[in-house]
Amino acid sequence: MNVVLADGSTIRVNERNHPDLWWALRGAGHNSGIVTSFESKVWPDNFKSYFIRTYQYSSSSHDAVFEAVNKFQGNGTLDPSWLASFGLYAMNTTLSTTEATLYWVFLYNGPKTDAVVAALKPFDQLQPLSVDDIDIPYRDINTPIGGALNSSLCEPNKSHIVGTANLQVYNVTTQHAIYDLYNQNIQQHPELNGTRVLVEGYAVKGVKSFKSEDSAFPFRDDNILTYFDVRFDTPSDPLIPFARKWRDQTVDLWNAGQPTRPATTYVNYAAGYESLEGRYGFEAWRLERLRKLKRKYDPKNRFAWYNPIVPV
Repeated sequence: MNVVLADGSTIRVNERNHPDLWWALRGAGHNSGIVTSFESKVWPDNFKSYFIRTYQYSSSSHDAVFEAVNKFQGNGTLDPSWLASFGLYAMNTTLSTTEATLYWVFLYNGPKTDAVVAALKPFDQLQPLSVDDIDIPYRDINTPIGGALNSSLCEPNKSHIVGTANLQVYNVTTQHAIYDLYNQNIQQHPELNGTRVLVEGYAVKGVKSFKSEDSAFPFRDDNILTYFDVRFDTPSDPLIPFARKWRDQTVDLWNAGQPTRPATTYVNYAAGYESLEGRYGFEAWRLERLRKLKRKYDPKNRFAWYNPIVPV
């Protein structure tokens, strides 16, 4: 990586040059400098298209879907041929005005085949309201799943109330409580019907192939990312306190569903109110190492605009 430091100097960072900063940039890089360019391993795109299947389910299928997804994802053993397995609560008033629709999206690394269809057969048997299949180039994947730069989620100049928690598996009981809370709050404030409660499962064998201490990214045992988001047009909207309470209740439920594990957060989703340990790791040596590097490379804390490590 080519990096501009807080003092304006430029350096090249890799395993041999500035290895201490190389460790920090992989997991906490926004604290240390501005990466202006980088070299990366690349692999040929062997598939001309990628298969996406989207299900819609009603509340009657909710628990069975999450139980089936737990089996499909296998607590971190999902085959890497599957890019992702995403769930979303969202209001679809053509189906129901009182209950959220559960969307589930599967992304496969290649075209639709009989074997892929067979792998998804358990989800066909859970009474979906609809099933939609598309084959699409990799560069266009973000559009149908709502993550493109022109999507509502990425629209500029909006205020967002965000909350997140990392999971290993879905606790079906607490997930159902999150669904009930969603429906309850939308009925109370229908104007918040654009609220997104998203869960993201990935094939994480590659993530787990690295040791946690080898980089600043600490949570390699986490398999699932979650994301709660309420979007407002202005930062002074009177419903923001209500949204914050809803956010906190949702995140608390996610964490309550795994009582033996500490509350952790994917730093790129963090909103800044989470504990420093929950963002950067609970080992004392890890935070001290990050603070030491901050004192070395950014002692005046110029890079402090996003989840900063304070060089105390």
